[in-house]
Amino acid sequence: MLEDEDVYVIEHIPFIEDSPKDICVDGTPYTGERDQISKWASAVALNNFKVGDEVTEEEMEKALRMAMAQQTLDSLCEKGMIESYMENDEMLYRATEKGKNYPL
Repeated sequence: MLEDEDVYVIEHIPFIEDSPKDICVDGTPYTGERDQISKWASAVALNNFKVGDEVTEEEMEKALRMAMAQQTLDSLCEKGMIESYMENDEMLYRATEKGKNYPL
């Protein structure tokens, strides 16, 4: 039986690696505002679980936060603010000159 804080995965959102990251799950434009989540990040998070899995709200929130963080890192790389590289089978990031000198 599901607890109030459990989430039951009933289906996956179709996921394509290059799918647009600028649309929210409700169809509005994704602007990076707090409490927004893109369709891309939702699909990434849901695909961490099998259809029919019962997961806690905490597990789902963690998967969503990880997907949103990845989306932010990808965006910063695309804008030239940071660069990514592999070292010891781990993805690492460093600020570029553009990122270091970006006005706050």
